[in-house]
Amino acid sequence: MGDNTSNVVAQSEVPVLAIPINFSYSTIDKIIYASDFKDFKAEINQIVPVAQSIGASIDVLHLLYYNDDASIIQQEFDEQAKNIEQVSVTLTQKNVTIDEPLTEHLKQYVSTQQHALLAMFTQERDWFEKFFLNSKTEELANDLELPIISFKKKDID
Repeated sequence: MGDNTSNVVAQSEVPVLAIPINFSYSTIDKIIYASDFKDFKAEINQIVPVAQSIGASIDVLHLLYYNDDASIIQQEFDEQAKNIEQVSVTLTQKNVTIDEPLTEHLKQYVSTQQHALLAMFTQERDWFEKFFLNSKTEELANDLELPIISFKKKDID
């Protein structure tokens, strides 16, 4: 995917489906939703209709760093998942270190998955972040060999 696609993914107010140029079509049977669990309920509710429309399950991926509590994430997941009846939703938690960037951990996990679509939420960045830091979604859109659907992260009040 080129710079134009990356820019659209990062800036669009509506969901964007980005498909790599060399992607060979296959039925998508799983949506991998990389979640930070900051607004899980609202975000999963945006993904469920997409999964339902294509007949896919949802694999919620949460990366655990050294100070993260897996049981709290599991508890929040269980609380929200019990309200989702339309599709199968599972939680995958992976212990990771800060030695590698978040995008590398995501790429490693996603590379083992087949017939999948990656769902991510972009967030507004200030001028400093735009100038000095890469967007994780943009970076993944350029590096992955599977489709990505990106949604704009809503402001949490």
